[in-house]
Amino acid sequence: MERIFAFHRAVAPLIMEAVVLGFFSLILFLATSLVPIVGFALSLFAPLPLTLLSVRRGLAGGVLGLLFLFLLLALSSSLLRAVSFLLEFGGVAVILGEGIRREWGGERAVLLGALGSGAGTSLLLLIHMLRFRVGLSDLIDKQITERLLELREIFAKAGAAPTSWDSLEHFLLQSYPALLFLSILFAAILNYYLARRIRGWRNPDAKQKDRPFSDWSIPEYWVWGFIFSLLLYLLPTPYKLVGLNLLLISSGLYLLQGMAISLTFLRRWHLPTLLKVSIFLFALSQPVFLLLFAGIGLFDVWGNFRRGLSGKSTSEG
Repeated sequence: MERIFAFHRAVAPLIMEAVVLGFFSLILFLATSLVPIVGFALSLFAPLPLTLLSVRRGLAGGVLGLLFLFLLLALSSSLLRAVSFLLEFGGVAVILGEGIRREWGGERAVLLGALGSGAGTSLLLLIHMLRFRVGLSDLIDKQITERLLELREIFAKAGAAPTSWDSLEHFLLQSYPALLFLSILFAAILNYYLARRIRGWRNPDAKQKDRPFSDWSIPEYWVWGFIFSLLLYLLPTPYKLVGLNLLLISSGLYLLQGMAISLTFLRRWHLPTLLKVSIFLFALSQPVFLLLFAGIGLFDVWGNFRRGLSGKSTSEG
């Protein structure tokens, strides 16, 4: 009997934490269908509660939270929705949690998490293709059309001037794989660094060991991927389309590096965190700054702009 009580004392808190954090993750996941546009922004943080669970309770805790959510969605909604959550958000949550717990470093954890989520999303697309008996291009066209219709309604209610929707739709169709991966990468970065920050509030000793985002650095040899994608883009179709998607992905990675470098210099001015976030949000809304950040990240391969500043890094970034 004593062993039973000991087992209960050890397992009950884990189950309770898995249920509570899993429930918050479920709310964020369902936000897309409940609250258009704003709900999409909230759904980006759906992996966060499970990531925190993995950090606190290890791999077993993360898997337990996933199992709870899978069963809850399968019983209350549908098996397809449960599988959708598992493939889109489950893997990345556990990978990011393990990355933080094992101190992998931001680049490795985020890229592995994004690749895991990308593989899951690709498998989910395949499931939809088989279920609805449609081709990949038809499925992508349907998803893009639905999103554009939502945007048109918002623009119409706001009284905004009409935009060239046809050219936008054409671009989205051509660059869908790259934009999908970049959105997954962006979500992985948000969840990774936010989970690390929350852990740092509870455990100041762990915070001191974390490398800040301003130390983000991708290998120098990745520049050959950028050059290769640029050469493909200069060739006729279909190589041009492959080059476009690879170029967008590599540019997105160098955009992150450029932002990290810029943050390194911003931190020398000791600005408040909220002000730094506001500056970056404004900069990211301006195309010229996006190009500037990507250019800084690319030319850092040769310029090494952070040389001599790495020793001044702290965990604030």
